[in-house]
Amino acid sequence: MKLAHVFIEHSTMHLDRTFSYGCDGFTVCRGMRVVVPFGAKEIVGFVERVEEISTQEAAAYDFEIKRIIRVLDEEPLLNEELFELANMMAKRYIVPRIACFQCILPAKLKPRSTAKCRKLETWVRYEKDIASLTKKQQVVLEAMKEAKEMLRTTYYQMYKSVGKKLISLGCVTVFEREAQAVLGCEEPSGPVFDLNAQQQHAVDAVLHHSAMVTLLHGNRR
Repeated sequence: MKLAHVFIEHSTMHLDRTFSYGCDGFTVCRGMRVVVPFGAKEIVGFVERVEEISTQEAAAYDFEIKRIIRVLDEEPLLNEELFELANMMAKRYIVPRIACFQCILPAKLKPRSTAKCRKLETWVRYEKDIASLTKKQQVVLEAMKEAKEMLRTTYYQMYKSVGKKLISLGCVTVFEREAQAVLGCEEPSGPVFDLNAQQQHAVDAVLHHSAMVTLLHGNRR
């Protein structure tokens, strides 16, 4: 039996422990959000860890092991660095770790907001080839085959009436997906500036300094 240990948010009980739920049949791992039963309610929580236990071990539990209801994420939202940050915050400020997750994540990903509603986006994906397509339709379908999927708004902007026709023919299908916040960092795409000697020295000091915070002094112009 596969068991998920989940941090949950409760409106009145400040809980700083995990609760165990069966998750056989689900693809779930540490850092994902799941919907679980808690009393008479359904609550969103974060998976702290997943383990395999035997039937005998499951029978030894002094409570009924309920199952998670559904998994909200395709990939973990919390990585090891964010778990370490939440643990540090919880220890330093004496607060439940679920409250730390709320501070770390964007508002739309917090448990209390995702429990009420989920913002969905409409996407399209390549589905199949068919005979008797026009040359323009074949070009667009080949582009979709390479891209695999994209937002429907982007698809319509790029391919307009040809794209709509491919949807009606079943070559491209429409589906909904929960809107995801961008949690990673992207490389800057702006222009590269030439730095003078003093500016380069300041940049190097920041990049190679072991401290987390660096104070820079400069002239106001």
